Amino acid sequence: MKKMSVRFALMVLALALALCATALADPSENLQKVYDALTADGSAFSQSAAMYAEYYEGVTMEAVLDDAGITIAVNSENEYVPAGSWTFTEEGNALTATIDKGDYVGSSMLSMLLSASAEAQGINSTLFNGYVSALTMTGLENKYFTFEEDEAAGTVKCSIDIVGPYELEGLEDMVLTEDFLKEQSLFEPLNDTYYSHAVNFGKISLIANGNADSVTFLVLEYGELDDKALAAVISAAKTLQPKGWEDFVASYTELKDAEEAGYTAVLNADEAAVKEIIEDSFDGYSAAIITVGEIAE
Repeated sequence: MKKMSVRFALMVLALALALCATALADPSENLQKVYDALTADGSAFSQSAAMYAEYYEGVTMEAVLDDAGITIAVNSENEYVPAGSWTFTEEGNALTATIDKGDYVGSSMLSMLLSASAEAQGINSTLFNGYVSALTMTGLENKYFTFEEDEAAGTVKCSIDIVGPYELEGLEDMVLTEDFLKEQSLFEPLNDTYYSHAVNFGKISLIANGNADSVTFLVLEYGELDDKALAAVISAAKTLQPKGWEDFVASYTELKDAEEAGYTAVLNADEAAVKEIIEDSFDGYSAAIITVGEIAE
């Protein structure tokens, strides 16, 4: 009887240890890398968390890692900021989550994880997001980020590859054209109303601010500025059609510093000038600021 009791006790102990080991399982190496990139100083998540803490009393933002995935939560005692949490589950080589189609906060959390996944692979996150954006908009095969819409439920299931390798095939061939901008309805002819729009496409990030009288383009290209940046600005000018755009397109046939009657161009603009247009930092990018239309004296 005593031997039976001892044997039973050992079986119970072994089962308890097994259950304990399961509950305390460590996150996978890939998941840990993404979490570390997500919460690193200067990441989009860290900046957002700092913004909440500075501007909204009673609001905090946190990321929790466990063996199943990553949960990002907004904890709020502020009536103006809704609380919420979003769990991204590790499934095979991917992090997956299902979010409501109108959940813009959840979409921003997804974007943060997309950037963190790139950083974990040693890839510039802005470049990677531009690459993924180009693949998505052109309908090309995208093995890094996929989504499935459920019209009936009003949800989107998203999946981010966190294993890689991130090869960015075809990146050098991604060029913004006038036809593409029109097909995607990204830019339309301007009127008197102030307009601000941005597109991130492959190596190029293009921001346009202004109206029909004058538009300022900030074009950023990963690495050195070349014909991709020129093509993006010319295509946007043809699409937006600010004052004097025909003369600009006809005369500005290569990237160069310029000060003409209808436009100015400053290549390799410094960070201070760029930050007057956008707050974001674009490490590894070169910038040009081109104004078309009425030029302030």
